[in-house]
Amino acid sequence: MKVARHPNKSYLAVHTVNTTKSFTCNDLNGSINYSGAKWIARTSPYSMVTYVTSSNSKTLTLSGTPYPSLNTKTGFVLVGKLEFLDSAGEWYYDSATKTVYLWTPGGSSPANHVVRGSVHGIGVAGRSYNYVTIKDLELLHNKESGITSSGSYVNIDNNTVSFPDEKGVFISPGLSGNISNNTVSGANHIGIEGYSEKSTYTDNKINNTSLLDGLGLSGIGEWYMGSGLYVEGNDNVIKYNRVTNSGYNGIQFHKRNVVEYNFVQNALLTKDDGGGIYTAAAGSYPNAPTSGSIIRYNIIDGVFGSLDGCNPYGICQGHGIYLDENSGGVTVEYNTVTNISDAGIFLHNSFNETIRYNTSYNNGRQYHISTDLGGSKFNNNILYAKARNMENKAIQFLGSQRNGKVNFTNNIYVNHYNKSAVFKVDETKYYDFAGWKVSTAQDANSTINVVALATGETDVIFYNDTKQSKEFNLGNTIYKDINGKQVSDKVSLLPFTSIILIKTASQITTDTTPPTIISFVVPSTNSTLIVPVSSFSASDNNTVTGFLLTESSTVPTAGNSGWNATAPTSFSFSTEGTKTLFAWTKDAAGNISSSSTRQLVITLQASKPEVVNNSPGILGNTYVSDLVSTAPNRRAVAVTFKDAGMIESISIFHNGGTGNVMMGVYADQVGLPSSQLGKTASTVINSTTGWQTVSLTSPVQVNAGQTVWLSWVFKTILEFDIQSEILAGHNLQVLGLPECLLHLGAQIWPITIFQFIVIILRFRLLKLLVLQWYIPWCQLHQTDVLCQ
Repeated sequence: MKVARHPNKSYLAVHTVNTTKSFTCNDLNGSINYSGAKWIARTSPYSMVTYVTSSNSKTLTLSGTPYPSLNTKTGFVLVGKLEFLDSAGEWYYDSATKTVYLWTPGGSSPANHVVRGSVHGIGVAGRSYNYVTIKDLELLHNKESGITSSGSYVNIDNNTVSFPDEKGVFISPGLSGNISNNTVSGANHIGIEGYSEKSTYTDNKINNTSLLDGLGLSGIGEWYMGSGLYVEGNDNVIKYNRVTNSGYNGIQFHKRNVVEYNFVQNALLTKDDGGGIYTAAAGSYPNAPTSGSIIRYNIIDGVFGSLDGCNPYGICQGHGIYLDENSGGVTVEYNTVTNISDAGIFLHNSFNETIRYNTSYNNGRQYHISTDLGGSKFNNNILYAKARNMENKAIQFLGSQRNGKVNFTNNIYVNHYNKSAVFKVDETKYYDFAGWKVSTAQDANSTINVVALATGETDVIFYNDTKQSKEFNLGNTIYKDINGKQVSDKVSLLPFTSIILIKTASQITTDTTPPTIISFVVPSTNSTLIVPVSSFSASDNNTVTGFLLTESSTVPTAGNSGWNATAPTSFSFSTEGTKTLFAWTKDAAGNISSSSTRQLVITLQASKPEVVNNSPGILGNTYVSDLVSTAPNRRAVAVTFKDAGMIESISIFHNGGTGNVMMGVYADQVGLPSSQLGKTASTVINSTTGWQTVSLTSPVQVNAGQTVWLSWVFKTILEFDIQSEILAGHNLQVLGLPECLLHLGAQIWPITIFQFIVIILRFRLLKLLVLQWYIPWCQLHQTDVLCQ
């Protein structure tokens, strides 16, 4: 129900100002005695005042002089007379007869309804008490406030206050209060008003505050009232509040506070000349009490301003973040302001402000410096204008400045709709970006993009007004960011951040076409388990991104770990026999090709064991490597055995010389030598060219299919070759000494044996040692040159 009023919608107008307290309105009914009615009027863009009237026909006389004065642009509403009860859903209370009159919403008799009215001015009043908790209450229709509290360490938590005629929650001066998780709806003066210090105002929901359609007998209260959340004390934290549909400012604070992670939507619906977040410290220059305040990570969407009933400016004066009247020393950072009738960020008679890393998008002006008193900095902000302002009266400006000199740098300006006259100076001069920089001598390091959007492109802002990271599904449409980088599928935003994207006319074409294998060639027969692949190629409508060979006909998954970016040149089987090899490819979309198959027969060559004088002979193949080297003095070779057996000695071919040779057998670990299995003694080499066989100090047992490494080291550099007495595999690789020998990787090091000893000792001791070159050979013989 609403209080009976005249007119039922909008305002009446002052037509003639008679005195500072008297005026005539030609639209009044001269036969009604308006004496005793309350006059609620917009005497300025940002104020609404209430006075009792007396009347003479269409002329009203007020009980006081309104602020700032009467004028012919003043709109007003009258309440408090039975004559105003003329519509369904209205009520009137006659205090003399203590009678309530009402017109039910459906027009039926009140006898058919339960009529409820508040008999308490305040729902819960806790005055001058400390350590009080007011929790989990539901309070309705109080004449003054739902909760009024004074004292320190007051906890007001999780209460619901609905339709108080004045304030939802009122907190008198005190310390360390906690006002959290409350919901306040339909308050006519202020949603939550607090004067405490070092308190937290967090996670409150405040909506439908000071709206013209819901006015009660007391109007909006004092001229400064009408905000959703109003905080007056020092060192408070105002955080995670959601303030929607406010008649005046969304969040209003004074003095030194932190305002962060709040969501403000649809502010300045009744008044004008305010902000989504507003602060001021009139008359305090140069010692502003706001100094040290921080406004960060807030999202403000929609600050409109109302000209209804008061129109001195001619345009709406809604601002996103408004630093007014001697506010100073405030840091404004990482905020998003969008859909603002005038300035996204507005500095008026302020000083020493820091404005950085904010996004101002689709506002009448992305920022406006009315007057700066010195010391303010404006840098690293994104200022993005669209075509025209909300009232369609002018193009959107990237920025404007009337007085003062702010330091501008490293800002990003974007306007795809207008190139010229996008900056305003002194409210009369219009510039492009180059002219703006010359006029202000600022923004030398800033950039601008004024390239028109392509046909079918539109700009859009995404923001996350929640406490958790949030993903936005972009569907099949391709977007671009402000730097032109393509964005598709989805975008993720951290809490209370935003991103501006350009929605293009292009759609993502889902790739469902798998690659096609063009060529796959392997030999039909092979004598080793490692089969060469002489050709493996494929094509795709986009790009082939993976190649895979398997022995299974099961289609591999796109996430299989065996995929290679390039086609393999060989494939290793574990056993001999008739084999089927399957080739597969995939593309970037994860589409898998049909397989291409090849059959082949693997037959390993092996000789029967010979028996000489009842003694075991050579088992497997006798293999002489094709390596002939005159450079390094040591090598390692990997050998895979077909049959089980015992390694008793190693034969090596060399061209003769002086010095000693030492050889060893090592286990294999993923294609690299690891632990030692056996070794020979340090042996004097033959002085003539030929094979030299050296026995292991202990035989080494090997199993069928086992790979080991045979390694050797010469004291001096020789030309050499190698033969294993018991060698039965064909997986032969010639590499440098194993890592466990040198601790320096499997590289070839052309150094003498004495140098080899120096490296071993140096690495193990983690020092840069230079040993003497006269190390006796007995030390070499006693030192484990080969790994233990």
